[in-house]
Amino acid sequence: MVTAPASERTNLQDWDGLLPSEVVLLTFTNRAADEMKDRLRRTISRIRPGPLGEDSKHRYDPRVKSQGFIEQLLTLLEDAPIGTIDSFLSQLVSPYRGKLGDALSRENVSDAARAILVETSLRTIWRLASDKSRIGDAVDAGIPAHIATEVLSARDRVAQHYSGRTSASRVLRALVGKSVFVEESSRKVMDEEGNVDRDKLLAMIMSSIEGADINEQAERVHKIIRVVFETIKECIQTPSASGWAAETRMACLEELDRTGPRTDVHRKPNHADGKGNEALP
Repeated sequence: MVTAPASERTNLQDWDGLLPSEVVLLTFTNRAADEMKDRLRRTISRIRPGPLGEDSKHRYDPRVKSQGFIEQLLTLLEDAPIGTIDSFLSQLVSPYRGKLGDALSRENVSDAARAILVETSLRTIWRLASDKSRIGDAVDAGIPAHIATEVLSARDRVAQHYSGRTSASRVLRALVGKSVFVEESSRKVMDEEGNVDRDKLLAMIMSSIEGADINEQAERVHKIIRVVFETIKECIQTPSASGWAAETRMACLEELDRTGPRTDVHRKPNHADGKGNEALP
């Protein structure tokens, strides 16, 4: 009793008020739910034992007999039913998710939970061994058996291309930041026949890229093209008085060097899916 923290020395049956798990708080968005949890966390942290009242720092509640009540309330807040109607209903049916065949999606997972899921997945994928005799570990981690070998090979290629796990993780984290759930993302780029739709795939990729990054990369590519083209012109004579043939690579390089990066590129709504998502310029 002397060494145990206050929360473990407190019996919540002595609490006269409602517990966080006994109150449902519904919001319109996951972001709003995270904000409400944060507000409640700050409000509960201000509560102190004493006559009912409030000052600039604390709120006093006579029902609070010790600080152990507050510690337990803060712990229960993490699992409190606070979120959208979809996430609340998902909690109700989660024990039966296997029977329902329901999969996690953006609608029933908060932004905070999504970030944790990304980090957990990245740590898991890096700790798996590539040895074929250890494929069972990948299957136990949740990777389907029929693609486990391909997934691990792809992981190794990414790590090799970006010279290590740190850089590769940064790239993967940025890619999955907007598409955590693979099944959900796959459906968004598929056509009615289940094949990848090129326009939808490009639109998804472009939606995660900032316009300034595109412009910066275009400038860099153009500078490289100019250096390459000027070097080639110094070493190779133009084959005819009319210049390079239009279908040759040199003609394409010359045109790119002459025109430079486009300045009229803009992002426009993609009306193909009826949702006004941004599409490739």
